[in-house]
Order: sequence, then C-alpha cells, then structure tokens
Amino acid sequence: MSTGMAEDRVHPLAFQFARYCERMAGGGRVAEGGESTVFLTKRDVSALCALANGACAVQSPTIQALLRRGRAERLRLVVDDPLLAMHEEYGRFLQILGVVFGYAPDTLAEACIVVLANAVADCKATDSDAADSNAVCMPLDALTDSIANPIFEVRRRADAYFECEPLALPADDTGDMHLLTVESVMAWLASDDASTRVSGVHVLRADASFTWRALVQTVANAANVPVRDAGSESGTATIDALIEQERRHVAETLALDDGPHEAQTSNAIHVHRLSPGGFDWRSLVTYRVATRLGSHCRRTAPCFGKLAGVQRKSTRTGLSYLRVGNGHSAILLVNAFGLSNDVWHDFAHALLDRFTVFAIDDETEHEGASLPRIYYSTHDALPRFTEAVSAMLSEEGYETCHVASWCGGAKYAIELARALPDTIASLSLFAPSFAGAEDHVGSDSVYEKNLHTMCKLVDRTPQAAQSMAKSMIALLERQANAQGGDPQPSVFELADSATVHWLHAPFLSASNMVEYSRQLLNFRTHHIVARHPNELGDLPVMLVTGKNDSMTCSIRAHAICADLCRPLHFELHHASHHLINQNSDLLAHLMRAFVADGPATASPHPRLSRASTLKAAHPEHNETVVHGEI
Repeated sequence: MSTGMAEDRVHPLAFQFARYCERMAGGGRVAEGGESTVFLTKRDVSALCALANGACAVQSPTIQALLRRGRAERLRLVVDDPLLAMHEEYGRFLQILGVVFGYAPDTLAEACIVVLANAVADCKATDSDAADSNAVCMPLDALTDSIANPIFEVRRRADAYFECEPLALPADDTGDMHLLTVESVMAWLASDDASTRVSGVHVLRADASFTWRALVQTVANAANVPVRDAGSESGTATIDALIEQERRHVAETLALDDGPHEAQTSNAIHVHRLSPGGFDWRSLVTYRVATRLGSHCRRTAPCFGKLAGVQRKSTRTGLSYLRVGNGHSAILLVNAFGLSNDVWHDFAHALLDRFTVFAIDDETEHEGASLPRIYYSTHDALPRFTEAVSAMLSEEGYETCHVASWCGGAKYAIELARALPDTIASLSLFAPSFAGAEDHVGSDSVYEKNLHTMCKLVDRTPQAAQSMAKSMIALLERQANAQGGDPQPSVFELADSATVHWLHAPFLSASNMVEYSRQLLNFRTHHIVARHPNELGDLPVMLVTGKNDSMTCSIRAHAICADLCRPLHFELHHASHHLINQNSDLLAHLMRAFVADGPATASPHPRLSRASTLKAAHPEHNETVVHGEI
C-alpha cells in the first residue's frame, strides 16, 4: 500500500449495513448471542497482513475493535476485497486471522466470511491504493470518468471537435459491467439464505448491470457529443483507443468485469449471484456528466493567486514568493520563463492536502505591466533565485524541499540541486526544454529553431519587435484553429482554449517581445553540463515527457538527465508539451507516489509508461511547427 494515507474512516457500506441491520452498533460491529459481525475494507485486510508480519502497530479503529472483542464470540466478517474470492487467498486470510487473534483452527472453521467479489457501484471506497484520498469516488463514478475524462480533455482543446468527428461507440460485445449495489448486498445479508450459512466463505458476485456500449452512449449523450457506430474511418481512432485503455484500467482496478473465475475447490466456498434490481445507473451517470459539462462551459483560466489559503510573502532579501497549503513536506514549483505561475494552479490544488506548495513570485506579473522577470531576465537572476529559495525555506522552517519544474525551469531546478545538495530532496522535471544544448544527442525542434531566429533578430534590431510579435501571434492562432479529421497538429498537441492566452503573453507587445527575446537568449546560453558522471548521485530524479510534445526534444532531455543522474523516466501517451495543466491530476498522482517511493515508483496509470531510454522513435516531433511555450 502507498504511504501517507489518511486515517481510516468508517466505510460508507458499514453505515448502510447499520441502517439495514438494526441490531448493529456504530463502526460496523454487532454482538448478539455470542456473534460479532464486522465490516472490513481492503485496507483493513492489508493492515491485518502487516500485523501478522509484525510490520506495523494497530491504527485502524476496526482492527482495534476486533482485537478487543471476546474470542468466544462467533466471527462473522463482511470483506470488501475481491481477492479473497480465490480459494488460496481465502486460506491465507484464515491463517492471518489465526496469527493476529490467536484463533484455533477449529474456531476458524466455524467462521462466516462474506466476500464482495465485485465493486459496489453506489458506495464510495476509502481504501484506494492511491495516496490521493481526493481521487476516491464511487466505482460507477470512476467508470463514468474513464469515458468523460478523454472527452473533456479533447473539448478543452477544441470544443467543436466531435461535431466534425463523432465519437465511435464500441461494439455490442465489448463487455458487460458487473456491479454490486448497496441494496442488493444488504438484502442478501438480511435474508434467511445468509443467516443459515454460518461457516465458510460466501462470495457475492453481481449479475451484469449494463454493457460498456450503453455506458459510452449515456456519457456521450449527457456531454452533448455526437456518436457513430464503429467501423467507418474516423479521426477519433486515438480517442477511441484511449477510452478503451481507460475502460480496461478501471475495470481491472475495481474488479468490475465478471470474466472466467478459478474453479472453487472447497466445499467451504459458496458463490451467490446478486441482481442489481432497479438500480438507476443512467440517472447517476447523466447527472455526473451534466455537472461536468456545466463546469466545462463556464471554465476560465485558473489563477494561482486565487487558490484557497494562498499567501504572498517576502524573504529578508526582498524577493517575493507564494505559499499555499500546510503539509509536512514542501514542494517548490519552478516555472517556464515568460509565463506566470498560473500554469501550476490545477497541479498545486491536487497536492494541497499533503504538501505545502511554494513558488517564487514576481510582483510585476500581478501588475500586468510586463512579463515575469524571475528567470533569465538578468545575469545574476540564477544566484538571486537560489538565495531566495534558501531564505524562503529557512524562514518557513523546512529543512528539505521537493522541486517540480516545467519546460525551461528544468535548468534552474538542476542548479538548485547543485547549489543546495542537502536541501533538495528530489527533482521532478516535466517536459523539460534544453534548447541550445548542441553537445548532446537530439536537436532543437523546428519551433525552437524558429523562435531562436526570431528572438535573435529582435535582440539585434528592437524596432522589429512589433512585426515579429504580430507574426508569432498569427502563427499561434493558425495552429490553434486546426480541427477535425486528425488534424496536423494532433488535437492532443493543442493547448487549452481557455489558457491559450498564456502562450500569447510574450508576443502581446513590442516591449514584451524585447524582454522575452533577452530571456530566451540567456536561457539558451545556460548550459547544463555534468561536471562528472552521475553528478547528482543518489538524488531521486523523475523525468516526465509527453509523447505528443512537438515543441521540445525528449531524446535530448533524457540524454542530459542520464549524464547527471539515474533518472526515473515516464512517457505520458497522448500528451503534449502542455501536460502540466492538461493532465494535472494524473501528474499530481504520480508526484505523490514519487515523493513516497522514489526510484521504486510504479506507474499509477497505463497512460504513463516507464522508459529507461528514449529511442529516436518520434522524428516527426521535430518536423512540425506548433504553438506553445519553451
């Protein structure tokens, strides 16, 4: 299990259990005539395993209650853990109970254990493997989001995309979703059928609740997305594949599919089929998607300064910074030059329940007078930045800090690790740009080359700034308006339509163009070269690149990181250079896991694949000019 999880709450199904069984007391426990009935989550089962191995102290209130109960009472457990439906796992679980509670084998033989072999559709889980408790939702919600997330990810970039390319419905035989419901489980537990079978394991499986095709159709209707039958040519092939990947992931995670099962080899195992009855799943799905559609239609560019509890403070040297959250661990966000910290809003918001998030600020960006001047604006910007970070952490009482950077901020993040080796706990480099680093494999993208040519001209001839700025804005707008039919660029390379003005900021005026050109030229002359092999030693470093990033060179980013350290490299499929705000929730989930597990971090989602090396497999990424920020 991942570390850093909140203390167990009472599982919502335990509350329902109490409502359906009036004899039950609070916390999911009832004692009547020597019988105890207890509801256990997957996390409770993991805690029991840890206790049996002597690996941890008792923290779960449910386990504490079990330890206090009298062993003379008959044991009756209701366990929300599909793994226990398998015979060998059930046997192992009985052994664990014997070790933890000191039960004799004959006592355990009389135990009654009810295993929920499918997810409970209308019950929130509290024992997710994810460290992010905010991500916990009902299984039906998770299934709905697996379709809605890709749909809205596309619509944020090109709202009318599906009007040109209707979403393909899966085939009728794609698969059925099997979901238990609170009502069906409680009805069975209260039935004579359940009460008379007092020993052995009772596996509750769900009959089919609905088909995957019906779910996709319902989500599409609620999102106002046109659909078509599969089979004809369409530009949505990538989106269809992404939704299918999401389906497989959530179905496996939540044990929603009712495929072939291991033959039951013990007379002590009894399988029961439960019907979902009159469960109105369509109304729940429609309501959830309609709510998201309303938020989508009202969306505006987020503002970092409007995060709840954000504070703007200053170091003793007078450099300002933003602080939000009150976690035990600190994370510093190092931005791309030329843009405000607003790009980090969603990512930071997803981390606030466990971290304190910092960003070095620039008052001028709030005055709207010019571009931010935090990075590369002057030759002493880097040492001043390093000094500000050191002073900020000292004044805030943090001895160490994790660092996450995006784009050109990677160079400053690496320099922080060099300058403050005892302070920087880890580096996470999202879509880093090392434009101008000609001493490594790979090369500048066409966008980087053209932007460099433009900025050199502006720096040499400032009077050309106005015309160059207009040309750049026109290019960005042409690229942003490309839609339909798997356009070039791909829809997954486009920026969010509500935030595209962030990318325009350097080119909105001649003065901005002059300032940005100076910063870019300083950035390109800032070379990150390893002073000796594996210079950063054992510092945990994570590199995350977008497979659809046509603005920077992922091959070179990996090569540079490999010279400095032993990076943990993830590639995010169907993601562009703008992944930090387009895929913020997934990256925040990954960041949490990386802070907890370091080099042992596993991918939390199949869309993120591990890569030890990046082959030159995407040469087309350097062959197209697309909009963005480096």
